[in-house]
Order: sequence, then C-alpha cells, then structure tokens
Amino acid sequence: MAKNNRSKGPGERRKSAAEETHRQARETEATAQEQTAVLTEETGRKRRRRFGHN
Repeated sequence: MAKNNRSKGPGERRKSAAEETHRQARETEATAQEQTAVLTEETGRKRRRRFGHN
C-alpha cells in the first residue's frame, strides 16, 4: 500500500503521525507473520487461523 506523504497543514499533522505509528505497527506485524509462516510451514493452516482477521 503506497503511503501518501502530502501534508495538508497543521490539521493533518496529528493524523499523519498516527498513521506513521500504525504503519510501523503493521510492518512489525507483517514481519511476525513472515516468521510465523516459516515456523509453521505446513499448509499454512495455523497461520490462516491465527491471522484470519486480515
């Protein structure tokens, strides 16, 4: 997902900071999912069950 880094003024700055934090959290989660995929390299069943909310 491409991130739009345009700033629209002071009203957007707080939102952008929150989005940045959220993006970092998602990257961390994605890394964890990749590691989990390596660890549970069966048919991906456990991974699908655990991360089925995505």
